[in-house]
Amino acid sequence: MNASPFPLAAKPHFRPHFRPRTPSTAARRLVSGLVLACLAPTAAAAEFQADRIYAGIDFGVVDYTGSATELQDELRERGHSVDLSLDEDGMGLLAYVGYEFTSQIAVELGWANLGGINSDVSGSTSDLDALGNDLRELQPVSGQGPTLALRLSTQPIRTFSPLRVDARLGAFHRIGDDGDIRINGRTVGHADYERTTPFLSTGLRVELSGRLSFYCPRLSVFFLDGDDPSVLYSTGLLYAF
Repeated sequence: MNASPFPLAAKPHFRPHFRPRTPSTAARRLVSGLVLACLAPTAAAAEFQADRIYAGIDFGVVDYTGSATELQDELRERGHSVDLSLDEDGMGLLAYVGYEFTSQIAVELGWANLGGINSDVSGSTSDLDALGNDLRELQPVSGQGPTLALRLSTQPIRTFSPLRVDARLGAFHRIGDDGDIRINGRTVGHADYERTTPFLSTGLRVELSGRLSFYCPRLSVFFLDGDDPSVLYSTGLLYAF
């Protein structure tokens, strides 16, 4: 057989063609939902952190850390043979407005009401007026008045953005009457002198939305009486405008 002048055409080489499988519609929706769920707290926190004015209020229990025994011993050292008891009002509040410069720094102006501490004295003394004056000087104070504070915030767990820890350093100017001073059942006066003292506060804040946050718990320490401060244990709400 004569050879063909034309070379045999090479057989075409077929390679299988694989198309990458695209996720199904349900899978895409599932992934999108998970991403949105993870980013939602971050988005809310970003909105919450914008420069703005906010307001808040805390309610809680006030505890005076001093003791009636210390005050009674001081009175006896001054020559008064008396027995003394302290009756503290248990509820307090702290209301405030603030302005956020950044997500970490803000200033606040507020009003604190820490209840009153009543002192009851029974017994005998040679000088009733002197006893009354000593009680006015020594009686622990609580009271109410304006506050001014610097608030510092941090985000302890980066992957859980709604959680924040706030710390406050400020001043409390106590004004007005405090508790009653009673001697043998008769009210002889009030510890009504003014004083400005420091206070510290720290609390765990949970951002419920872009505007609303919840404090639980919050601890505020008011150094009204030297080494024996009044402590407000509270929960509260904060709302940004």
